[in-house]
Amino acid sequence: MTKTEAINKMIQTAKAEVGYLEKRSNSSLDSKTANAGSANYTKYWRDIMPDYQAQPWCAVFVSWVLMRAFGQAAAEKMLKHWPYVYVPTLAGKFNNYANPQVGDIVMFKNGGIFTHTGIVTSVSGDYFTTIEGNTSGGSSIIANGGGVCSKGYYNSNLPGTKFARLDWSIVAGQASAPAPKPDTTKPVSGYSPIRRDGQIHLNNFTGAGIVVDGEDGPETRKGAVMVLQTGLNMDYRAGLDIDGIWGPATDRALGNHYVCLKECQYMVTALEILLMLKGYNPQGVECPGSFGSGLEAAVRQYQKDHGLTVDGIAGRNTFMSLIA
Repeated sequence: MTKTEAINKMIQTAKAEVGYLEKRSNSSLDSKTANAGSANYTKYWRDIMPDYQAQPWCAVFVSWVLMRAFGQAAAEKMLKHWPYVYVPTLAGKFNNYANPQVGDIVMFKNGGIFTHTGIVTSVSGDYFTTIEGNTSGGSSIIANGGGVCSKGYYNSNLPGTKFARLDWSIVAGQASAPAPKPDTTKPVSGYSPIRRDGQIHLNNFTGAGIVVDGEDGPETRKGAVMVLQTGLNMDYRAGLDIDGIWGPATDRALGNHYVCLKECQYMVTALEILLMLKGYNPQGVECPGSFGSGLEAAVRQYQKDHGLTVDGIAGRNTFMSLIA
């Protein structure tokens, strides 16, 4: 392929996806319109990072298009990391151009940070067109819409928007390769699939109603206190209000009752959930309430990472750190 042919191949791959609608559940992912909803389930997450299903997907759409057009190895080189799932990461790895060229990756800025992305498909003076995932139709930037759309903008109306320029020599002169099985091990800053599972268990354990988004937000932190309060009540009859507030009574109860975890099913379950909310996997994500070797290993790793005494014992200092 020439450079122009390579750019056209990427654009045609993206155009073939226009009209794809995100799904309400993990079903009918390959259909453009079936099971349409607003839950961010897509074939793009399935093929790139299946653990991240139900997360915003504008950037992973770009990764998917490049992988489908040229194979994952080439896509990784072109994007300078793999996969591209977080817009500020890409902005930090490329020169950020003020004016677009066909084939660029556009990075829309809102509130001082890059929040949305797409593929530039044409440029005519100040006006440029794109194909974007996780957006909706219309002339405005929509960063968490419901499908793949072709859109157009005047660059002069988009202060802060920048363009990343790919190195097309990586694929010029070669045919596209079949897409291999993607690497699903690399995390996105701020999001943890283990934390997401912890939130699920947190809701099941306390009925806290936390939004399952894999993020370490204030409601998740409040829920972390609730799960500890529940464990103290169930195993030690501490008589605490399950209110998510770290007050003197909760502090005193933890100081009195953090020992004997191997015999305390609810406190062990609380410890497992708290570790998951910090992004640590104690022993799968099943929370069986048994202090086994997997949980001890997770406690030791957490203690090592956070400057605590590495003894595998979930003492008061370890719990205090986990709920901080």
